[in-house]
Amino acid sequence: MDRRTFMSLALSAAATGWRDVARAEEHRALFWRIETPDNATGIVFGYARTAASVTTDIVRDGVRLLEQSSRVLIDMDNIKLPSVTTHEKMPPLVPMLSRPVSDELRKILAAQPIPQSEIDGLPGLLIAMVLLAEGQTKPAMPSAGGVIVDRAKELNRPITALLARHEVEALQKPVDLVALNKAIDENVIAFMLEARQRFGPIGGYCETLYRERKGEELYMFVKSLAERGVPEMGMFLEGDAAREMFVARLPVALASHASSPPTFCLLPIGVLTGPGGLLSAFSKRGMRISALA
Repeated sequence: MDRRTFMSLALSAAATGWRDVARAEEHRALFWRIETPDNATGIVFGYARTAASVTTDIVRDGVRLLEQSSRVLIDMDNIKLPSVTTHEKMPPLVPMLSRPVSDELRKILAAQPIPQSEIDGLPGLLIAMVLLAEGQTKPAMPSAGGVIVDRAKELNRPITALLARHEVEALQKPVDLVALNKAIDENVIAFMLEARQRFGPIGGYCETLYRERKGEELYMFVKSLAERGVPEMGMFLEGDAAREMFVARLPVALASHASSPPTFCLLPIGVLTGPGGLLSAFSKRGMRISALA
């Protein structure tokens, strides 16, 4: 799992309430221009783990804006996550479900690359993860952000990480997979199936919202899943602490190159919007923000 994958999964979005961000979302923006009070300028890209092959317009905008920039800021370098294991067997979920729910679920799982003989033995946590990923374009790498960063390397743009490797490791939280699995019951799965009936496969729907630059709708959809007990990938990281570091460090990094062309910044779309998001925090610090693309 690389840096972009980890951060895009680990940091969830906040509710959109700030006026300028709402206007940007209305324009389906993933790129914003930010200016500090001392006139340092940055171009912020909200990335997600979405394949470059289905986001060609986003990649094109990103490369164009990157080529107008002097350097690149990323959230953090690639890291190797510790393996997550459990010594306690997690019980199967499908046999515990009511007939209508289990029948529908079996049909969906049968279309996945899962041996038919193993479906009835799958734990709820794994089933939820399969449903969350269903419909995503594969392979997801290279992602849109990955292609943009590769272009920066070709241009020999300096690339700096806002969070050091040891800081990211310190932000990781222990995860109790057994406890998470116990929380996945029929109500959670039934809600996910209902969402799937309304919007199509969940992973594909999230990908579509991102491709269409509908960041607010993407947040609201993910939030609705979390509120009904669907496991969040934010469980792996102390997200609030990471946000505070970004809020404190990005303006300083921009100010250190105030006389240069803009700095191109890649941050997870989930940390940018909303009252608790970075764009709102930067605005409160007197920074000017406008949607670009």
